[in-house]
Amino acid sequence: MQEILLIVMVALAVFYLPRRSIRQTVKRTARPAWIFSGWMRLAVAGSFLWLSLTAVLLEPWEKNWLFFFYFGIVPVVVEWSVIWVIAGYRKYKK
Repeated sequence: MQEILLIVMVALAVFYLPRRSIRQTVKRTARPAWIFSGWMRLAVAGSFLWLSLTAVLLEPWEKNWLFFFYFGIVPVVVEWSVIWVIAGYRKYKK
């Protein structure tokens, strides 16, 4: 149950906090640098969906935490590592 609540808290932090902070710090005429593209939103939603489904199916709270780690968390970490590297190459290229 704690893992599911943690996933919900991370999702809220990803979607709620940036909106709240952007209203306070950025002028209305300036475009924020953190605006997510459609692909980035798809990656966030896919990560959240993958973690949720693996948590429900593998039930890590029932002593299956190792399978959840290998099949739930590791693919998400690899996905975001690849996205991070690609974003770095694109930024360097410009």
